[in-house]
Order: sequence, then C-alpha cells, then structure tokens
Amino acid sequence: MDDPHQPLSVFQLPRGRHGIPPEQVAENQRWRLLGAAGEVLVERGYARTRVADIAARAGVSRGTFYEFFRDLPACLLATYEMVADCVCDLADSACSGEGEWEARLRVALEEILRFLAEEPALAHLLGSEVAAGVPAIAAARERLVEKLARSGADRHSLEGALALVSKRIAAGQAARLPELAPQLAELIRPAAGGPGKPPRAGPAR
Repeated sequence: MDDPHQPLSVFQLPRGRHGIPPEQVAENQRWRLLGAAGEVLVERGYARTRVADIAARAGVSRGTFYEFFRDLPACLLATYEMVADCVCDLADSACSGEGEWEARLRVALEEILRFLAEEPALAHLLGSEVAAGVPAIAAARERLVEKLARSGADRHSLEGALALVSKRIAAGQAARLPELAPQLAELIRPAAGGPGKPPRAGPAR
C-alpha cells in the first residue's frame, strides 16, 4: 500500500508519451513544486532556498517553475495558501458540526495539529521565519487568522495560539504539535458576545 504521507514532490508522472492531458500534467507539476518548496524550505531555511533547488526537487526545469510562479516569494506564497486552505477546511469541518462550541474547538485543534504533524515540511510555512522574509506571506497570515476567527473565536487568542504553534515548528518539533491541543483549547476564547453557530471558515485566499 502506498504511503499516504509521501512528500508531494514525489508524485511525478511518467516521462515520454503517456497520453495524459496537458492540463493534468501542468497540475501535477504545480503540485510537486508546492510540495518541493515546503521540503526545501524546511531543510535549507528561507535565506538559502533557491528556485533551482525547488525545481530540482520537483523534477522539473527552472523554465517550468517560471511558467507557474513569477519568483520564489510567489511560489512560497502559493504553498502557504495551500496549507492555510487545508487548515481552514479542517476548522470548518469540525466547527460546523453539532455540540458545544468548546467541544467542536477541541476537535478542530486535534485535526489541525495532527495534519501539521504529519506534514512537517508544509507546517514549516506557518512558522514566523517565512512570514518575516516574504511580506505577502505576513499578509496571508493575517488573512488566515481572520478566516479562523469566523469560527467564533477571539482574534487575539487565535494570534497567541498561532504564535505557540510557530514556536514549536521553529524548534523543529512539528511532530509534537498534537501535544499542544489541550493548551491551545484553554488559550483560545470565544469572541465577545458568544460564538453561536459559527459560519463557514471558507478558503484562506
């Protein structure tokens, strides 16, 4: 059985004539580039990450890289937004269910932290290093907090929770993120006036 947590960059289509539609080939290449960006970033750090490294890891040419992304920051932003979308989807799925808001919050946290622990290269995008180096990611980080706040959580407490997650990731301990669930559940407060039935978080873009 295939490992469901293989890096995105390994899902390369066969070379030569394969009869696969061009749009599927392009989507596969872009997907691998996003995965490769996360992998190279966590290995080399933002300051030492280069377009050539990402293209080589994804198994495409530099020319192919530039068919999808204007430059390195654009690629990293797209990768961040992919991770943020996954986080929002998990939050939406858990928080839109039945039951008390606090119980739904705990489920959401457990699902999100488990996802990040299983995808440490992608989790690294949520750390503070990349946001400091790429202003567009810092802005996307703010949008992520805004989207998550639609679950009925207090924005400032969400920012504190994200800071704790970032600290754990920066320490190279993404695999231990699920341990933070109880602490984050205590930290995150409902917004003033009570959360009620939370609206959908929606995509992070």
